[in-house]
Amino acid sequence: MGPLQSIKTCLAKSFTFSGRASRSEFWWCVGPAYLILVTFLSLSYDPDIQPLWEAAWSASLFFPFAGLTLFLTLGIRRSHDAGLSGIWWPVIMCLGTYPLLHLDLFLWPYESFALIIGLLLTPLFVICAGAIFLLPSEPNTNRFGPNPNKAHS
Repeated sequence: MGPLQSIKTCLAKSFTFSGRASRSEFWWCVGPAYLILVTFLSLSYDPDIQPLWEAAWSASLFFPFAGLTLFLTLGIRRSHDAGLSGIWWPVIMCLGTYPLLHLDLFLWPYESFALIIGLLLTPLFVICAGAIFLLPSEPNTNRFGPNPNKAHS
């Protein structure tokens, strides 16, 4: 599946939790989205260009929330393609971001401890997610549906 077909399929199935998503569909959607997010974030740290800085800051805050459902469903369908339960992606997403975003609220007097925990756990969960999404597709129909690589060939 090529880049345009992958993005089109991903957008069409934004609210579809069932079925399977091939590796190419997953990476052709996640890769450009990640580059856009990094661009917005890098522009948001340059206050010398004030109008662009404000727009980039707003976009960097909005972009992850706008794509949350899309990436949640895409990750679940990608897990299904590898033969895994779709629950792994939301669990990894929550556990991977929770330490950095929220642990300091509960350990306020120990903020540096919370940051260290977050900096240690988040890469671990990112590696776990990457490993899941790099797994090959199950070659035949599995309990989640037909192989998407054979369906689009």
